[in-house]
Amino acid sequence: MHLQNEADPTAPAASRVLRGRPALAAIAAVAALVGAVLLPTTATAASTDGHLVGQVTLAGDGTPPNATIDVVDGSGYVVTSVDQAARGTFGATVPAGTYWLSLRDPSVEQKSVAQSWYPDAPTQREATKVVVAAGQTVRLGAFTATSPGTVAGEWKYPAGTSHPDVFGVVTAWRLDEHGGRPVLVSGTDIDQQSDESWTITGLVAGRYVLRFSAIDGAWATSYRAGSHWATDPAAATPLTVRPGQFDTGMTIDLQEPVRDVTRIDGGNRYDVSAAVARRIPGTGGTVYVANGENFPDALTAGPVAAHDHAPLLLVTPNAIPDVVRRTIVARQPDRIVVVGGPPSVSADVFTQLQGLAPEVRRVSGADRYAVARQLATDTWGTTGAQRTYLANGTGFADALSAGAAAAYDDVPLMITPGGWTADPAAAAVRRSLGVESVWAVGGAVSLSDAVAHDVAGEKWSGRYEGATRFDVSANLSWDVFAPFGGYSDTVYVAVGTKFPDALSGTPLAAVTGSPLVIVKPGCIPEDTLDFIDSFGANHVVLLGGPASLDGNVAALRSCG
Repeated sequence: MHLQNEADPTAPAASRVLRGRPALAAIAAVAALVGAVLLPTTATAASTDGHLVGQVTLAGDGTPPNATIDVVDGSGYVVTSVDQAARGTFGATVPAGTYWLSLRDPSVEQKSVAQSWYPDAPTQREATKVVVAAGQTVRLGAFTATSPGTVAGEWKYPAGTSHPDVFGVVTAWRLDEHGGRPVLVSGTDIDQQSDESWTITGLVAGRYVLRFSAIDGAWATSYRAGSHWATDPAAATPLTVRPGQFDTGMTIDLQEPVRDVTRIDGGNRYDVSAAVARRIPGTGGTVYVANGENFPDALTAGPVAAHDHAPLLLVTPNAIPDVVRRTIVARQPDRIVVVGGPPSVSADVFTQLQGLAPEVRRVSGADRYAVARQLATDTWGTTGAQRTYLANGTGFADALSAGAAAAYDDVPLMITPGGWTADPAAAAVRRSLGVESVWAVGGAVSLSDAVAHDVAGEKWSGRYEGATRFDVSANLSWDVFAPFGGYSDTVYVAVGTKFPDALSGTPLAAVTGSPLVIVKPGCIPEDTLDFIDSFGANHVVLLGGPASLDGNVAALRSCG
């Protein structure tokens, strides 16, 4: 079976695309894991509808023989799908809103066109969005299709080993020409019924890395590295795919699991903060500094630091711990951003920081919510943000998980008083950033329906909730990071009953393209442990010492 592109080339019309990441609903065995949502298809035009008309052309000359256009909204839902008509023309009726268009071959073979985005982009990240007003007919430019590239190979067991069942996927990750994270474009599943062979087709031209992972952790996650497959993603060898090209002979040598558990430890939260910061590569750039004794101002700083590929270091209100000072000096930042007003980080600390970087600025506000709004505006005010996560800012339980998801997605985390019925200031920031999708994190007791819908307005997408903060973290992980949605082979783990380690770890996890999950101090919730297996983690990194995460967590023991 085939894993679909970001706009799900095998899903039925109006299925959900998990907010722009590949939904795996095409694989029946794991459909329940990703929770694809079916929406009713609009049969007749309403007064609030608009129209899209365009034409598909084949690069070079002519019209592709077989093409379907999916219209995807800001939440990642395919609101409608239409087939091209004569000479490649197409038309679609959609509710007024903002959309992205994806092109695919609807046939099983997918040999007609490569999966691409309007007008000629390889991924949604690079696509042009289309705004449709009620009653408006938007006439699009040419939607340019190209012939698909195909990669294929086999898989084989290691010699002299027993043969546990194989249930996994091979995925194709397109490398970003501008240095961003690789983007999952397509893939295929492999199991005992696949004749020990696999094929991925529909690939648009570009450079790719191939990744194999097993859903149950029975085999090590590995990456194509020339003539063999390596368990280290740094050893991966990019493969250049050209239009119409068919590459074969890429045999996956299944390898025994190599999962290891390590710690980023220290005598206190400041030591851990510094040790985490040293794992983020590079010098110069920006360093973020926040109060390590209280969470409010720092709560939304993690995604912002991740956006800048910067560490988030913790200080006391009135002093810079020596280990933090040494870490800043070693990094030689061009800029330090202090998060929070003088009650959080004093004027004296600010003055000391001015001696460590050419530029030091403070982001502050009347309260934690004003700080969060200012951080979001400063960071995404120019580029905008497709989505945002919304959490209760009076506590950190759900916001820790929301921050990890926001950092991974490179979008803001917004916070609001959970018991309010309205938050017009947060709603105004959401509108100013052009957010198309708002996801609430936490149940209605933590974050009321009234305030969540007030902030989201017509951009409301849904809610992640659970009986406990750990359930919320697991539910987010299954969707946002997805069993096969990560390029990394590492999962970061932080305790969910305290905030410092998770805050410091959020930028590191995001920069490395890795999930960050929260767990109990003495065990790992079963659903979270299942996620770690399904993600294909070769490495599990604990953030904090045994006082935060004890030996049972280090042994990856379930809470039962």
